[in-house]
Amino acid sequence: MFADITEVKRSQEELDFLANHDPLTELPNRRLFNDRLIHALEQGEREGEKLAVLFVDLDDFKNVNDSLGHPTGDQLLRAVAERLRGRMRAGDTLARIGGDEFLVLLDGGGGRRRGCHCHRPEAPGCLPRTVPGGWSRPVAGDQHGHQPVSRGRRDAETLIKNADAAVFRAKEGGRNQYQFYTAELTANVSERLELEWGLRRALADDELEVHFQPQVELASGRIVGAEALLRWHHPEQGLISPARFIPVAEDTGMNLPIGELVLDTACRRSREWRDAGFALERMAVKVSAVQVQRQDLGGLLSRIVGETGLDPAGLEVEVTEATFLRETKRAIEVLGGLRAREVEIAIDDFGTGFSSLGSLKELPVDTLKIDKSFVSDVPADPNDAAIVRTIIAMGRSLGLQVVAEGVETEEQAEFLRAEGCRLGQGFLYSSPVPAEEFRRLLVSPPPAPRS
Repeated sequence: MFADITEVKRSQEELDFLANHDPLTELPNRRLFNDRLIHALEQGEREGEKLAVLFVDLDDFKNVNDSLGHPTGDQLLRAVAERLRGRMRAGDTLARIGGDEFLVLLDGGGGRRRGCHCHRPEAPGCLPRTVPGGWSRPVAGDQHGHQPVSRGRRDAETLIKNADAAVFRAKEGGRNQYQFYTAELTANVSERLELEWGLRRALADDELEVHFQPQVELASGRIVGAEALLRWHHPEQGLISPARFIPVAEDTGMNLPIGELVLDTACRRSREWRDAGFALERMAVKVSAVQVQRQDLGGLLSRIVGETGLDPAGLEVEVTEATFLRETKRAIEVLGGLRAREVEIAIDDFGTGFSSLGSLKELPVDTLKIDKSFVSDVPADPNDAAIVRTIIAMGRSLGLQVVAEGVETEEQAEFLRAEGCRLGQGFLYSSPVPAEEFRRLLVSPPPAPRS
């Protein structure tokens, strides 16, 4: 007598696999990962080997599910798993433990065989240093950047997605409440996601441009400097306001490579115009608080200045007051290092933050830029006039340069001149323009102000 147990064995193997693996990506699950980690720890202790555990979480993954639906999110997770798997060695373990969270076990015993370097985290080949760089190209293909969000459908997937969006809005509103779904909920998420993908392509395809706005000596109308400002000409939407895409760049970390692009372009143009005989005292470049905290600004500036041959004394780095509010010691250290390299430091939008005026004398600052919100209503508004007058007087008493932003009328310029403000910039003189047009302004500057 005999019995064919092939199907029984196959079913048992499938059950064993499902018990230890994630059905979506077919990666080990938390249970199997824990078993392998315990075994690796015991083996490492016996053999004196090191190991490493990485936790990988996808940024803004909820936006994908909310705007494109869970099937697209599942496709993205499978693509991410495949890309991570391609970076693993034979002895490593990659697991999905739920949602958009992955765990990686790097077995130190095999590290020396294939260059894991998990016993040397500072090494360039160390996986924790190389994984973030693996997302420079779209994970699931460019088509997601153009995939429209369905509206008006009545399938179960769409209804569940919309209900999830309404729950998320209810939580944002303070919890313990309910919200009805509106198309605006998914439209906002979809718009931001498309903006992020578009910005990544723009950075890769050189769609981003650096424009320059002149800084003018108020008494003579002579152009003495420029501020470099980023602009994005979308191939379909045209000019996109920085107010829309700069927050996205900051949230996603793209402001680091974008900031480097602006700085490099500004230095090259400044050197070009100086070599052509134009007397520019300064080239101002905005730097975000994230760049100050996370980027090696000193090393970056040294490299760019060395490559372009620009005199660092002709460069001015602009930061907002918020830069000093977060990790003040780190900010002072970084900006102080730039100042030691003869780079000037300016506080942008001065007066809109909450920093202590008493600490101003301790900060490595050379210039105060009066925010345009104060300039726009002078001299008509006595409160704004008093604020502007105070900032100018304070800058003069501290030996700081003062630049007024947002100068749009001759009345504003006359008020600033009378109060002793030397420099201004704004639409009265020129809007931010491409490099070629700025060069023409240097050749034929705007007419001098009325006496």
